[in-house]
Amino acid sequence: MTQSSRSDRERILDASRAILIERGAGGLSVSAVMERAQISRTAFYRRFNDVTDVVGEMLREVCADLATHSGAWYVDADAVGRPEMIIPNATSSGAAIAPHARLLCAISDAAGSDERLRALWWSELLQPRIDATVSAIERDQRVGAVRPDLDAGRAAFALTLMGERVALELLGRRGATAEEYARVIGPIWEALLFDVDQTEPAARRRNGRDAPNKPPTAFDPDRRL
Repeated sequence: MTQSSRSDRERILDASRAILIERGAGGLSVSAVMERAQISRTAFYRRFNDVTDVVGEMLREVCADLATHSGAWYVDADAVGRPEMIIPNATSSGAAIAPHARLLCAISDAAGSDERLRALWWSELLQPRIDATVSAIERDQRVGAVRPDLDAGRAAFALTLMGERVALELLGRRGATAEEYARVIGPIWEALLFDVDQTEPAARRRNGRDAPNKPPTAFDPDRRL
């Protein structure tokens, strides 16, 4: 690929990101990208077949970035899970997602009416995380760290889809912090994987039975951010 080709490709992707975030899926068209990127129609079609191809490429780039920030629980064969790891790992995940959250919301909206994008959303974003979660749960079950009666496949499916929806809503639409995201999903992971009693204050669960009985600050999903 020549320097000119790389430059056109980058301008197309940058313009498409901006249009999606500013106007949503309905504002994205070849003409809009051409105007924003200041390129010709020929230059656009030399790099991409249509705007769906452009959105798919953006999604692949985001997923590649998120994969590089996966927590140790997913990628380290020796990183056996423990309840006290859940909130830090969820916070790290939220911090990795946050810079892409508004774009992911726009792509998710676009995928609602585009079968090709729906397939890419599943294959590039969801299925790899489900597979990694299944592997991690099964590894932890083998060493007795996670509930042995848990169906790893069903649990991974539910946890991944929950995390996706919560991330889009909190990080992408409400501007919540990674810590707030973690406080919403963390207790659910704890309860499902480790059968942690959620009626016991979080500080006591993580720091020992003698820790002060102070409830954590909860995220209020109804408050305006």
